[in-house]
Amino acid sequence: MQNSIRLCSGVLLAFVAGYIDTATFLGVSELFSAHITGNFVVFAIALVHGVRGVDWLKLIALPVFFIGVPLATFLYDRTAARIGTVLICELVLLGGVGLLALFPQVQPHIAWLAMALVLAMAFQNAAHQLDATLGPTSAVMTTNSAKLFVALWRKVLAAPEDVPMVKADGIGARIIFFAGGCAVSAFATHRFGLASVLLPAALVGLVAAARRQ
Repeated sequence: MQNSIRLCSGVLLAFVAGYIDTATFLGVSELFSAHITGNFVVFAIALVHGVRGVDWLKLIALPVFFIGVPLATFLYDRTAARIGTVLICELVLLGGVGLLALFPQVQPHIAWLAMALVLAMAFQNAAHQLDATLGPTSAVMTTNSAKLFVALWRKVLAAPEDVPMVKADGIGARIIFFAGGCAVSAFATHRFGLASVLLPAALVGLVAAARRQ
């Protein structure tokens, strides 16, 4: 069981990224938490239609994310568990948000919960750069999709011998699971709000446990 989860870590994290990105987009005024640079787009649109107070979260999310990445790197470099530590921190952030969101009194402070989710996704984005065994990024499917179709095209039409091979192993599964995470999150977040992030928190917990073996 642990070995299976370990092998599927990247795919499970893709589900998590799609899930969390959809949860914050739907539940926190169209905020991107995993595909963080998407906030440039939605904030630019807000400039045209009129900037509301919640729109500033899209800009605040950027430094939060950029602080999270070096923090994850520091924890990876300075702790014995390496990637396990990074994933446990992500688990704590996701689980904490999910539990706090169960209480109606927290609703006025949803911006703080959103920033915690941004920080969690910063840790996950950093994890792929720190540990090559996790495979390609689980958060941005645009690059993964391009790599997949370049590889498929060169299989259909044999590439010249002097052209380097493009490896796309497992990328198709990542894209499917990312999309699945988006779909599940749309319904779950609509029904349960940010408390629904307890599901991806559990998945990160499974991956973290497998990686600590």
